[in-house]
Amino acid sequence: MYPNEFYQQMKESQIPIVLIDSYCNDYYYHNIRIDNAYGSYLATRYILQNGHREIAFLVGRLQENGVMKKHLAGYQKALAEFGVPYQPDYVLEGQIDYESGVQHARAIVERHLPVTAAVAAADILVIGAMKGFYELGLRIPDDISIAALSVDEPPQHPVYQFTRVGFRSDMLTGSLPALMSAPVDRRELLVPITDVIPGNTTAAPKYDPSVKRLALALILKDHPTYRVVRAGFLNAVQHLGYQAEVVGISDTDETAFRSVCLSLLDQNVDGVV
Repeated sequence: MYPNEFYQQMKESQIPIVLIDSYCNDYYYHNIRIDNAYGSYLATRYILQNGHREIAFLVGRLQENGVMKKHLAGYQKALAEFGVPYQPDYVLEGQIDYESGVQHARAIVERHLPVTAAVAAADILVIGAMKGFYELGLRIPDDISIAALSVDEPPQHPVYQFTRVGFRSDMLTGSLPALMSAPVDRRELLVPITDVIPGNTTAAPKYDPSVKRLALALILKDHPTYRVVRAGFLNAVQHLGYQAEVVGISDTDETAFRSVCLSLLDQNVDGVV
């Protein structure tokens, strides 16, 4: 970041300045924005589509950088679309550099965050995180999947084959002349994002069904019709490998039935039908 005094001097001299990925509406500046929100949204959505629900987000300092807030907005939008709660503890802030990525990986393990995937706001962050995970004995993508916003042509090296979306550098270079000659009120360019480029990403680990407990709650549980329902439920959970039980009452007393259902809250039941 340049000091404000520098910007003021440039304004006074009326020398045109190109700002890349900044947010400035001053007519002395030519502004190029990368669609960061959409990039983080696409990367997070791809991870979600693979079944992950515990996803860490590696980002820069949110209070110091408006661009990072755009990244966060994309991450939050993807979570909301899949009905996944936003967890502030899963957002790890730092510098946009390699060492911060390493530290983020260590923090995830040291805090015992049960994440199965990490999405980063920049490729340098996720590359550092990869090293940090490797050092701590986590395998990619066997133990944790990763994704990040990158340029469209990252370095060709095995460890860089992460799932990514990139900004179109060809669109950036091709549009610069037009941007520099644009009218004062049109001196802004939004650089589009590529589609997801799959890399080291795998499906989320499956839960062990043997530790899950389900319950079927019934009114008139001994009625012949509901005996059939009970049999279907127990056959299904046996096939899936879950623990199961049937609870309920033999009559239609709603108050008594409600008490039976509420009692399940104290029994570590994971789901009720």
